[in-house]
Amino acid sequence: MFDTSVWIGFFQGKENPQTQLLERRLNNDLSVLICPPVLQEIFQGVKEEKQYALLKDQLLSMDMLSYDSVEIALEAADIYRSCRKQRLTLRKLWIA
Repeated sequence: MFDTSVWIGFFQGKENPQTQLLERRLNNDLSVLICPPVLQEIFQGVKEEKQYALLKDQLLSMDMLSYDSVEIALEAADIYRSCRKQRLTLRKLWIA
């Protein structure tokens, strides 16, 4: 699974190790997972309807990683509490 920043870099044609890995996986028909929050973040940045429709077809054909929202909330709280006990502060809890 790749973070939104990797997808955006890939769509913008930026070359770095992460975008190159994503491109290799896509070109070799290897499994690429995407999750709803990343999907949302990608689509929020699309300005043109034609591009939106094209990306929608492509991205929705990928394997979608999905979890129950209650399960995610509880797991995120457990991670946060565990880090807090170690005096660490998480800023982006859902990504964590």
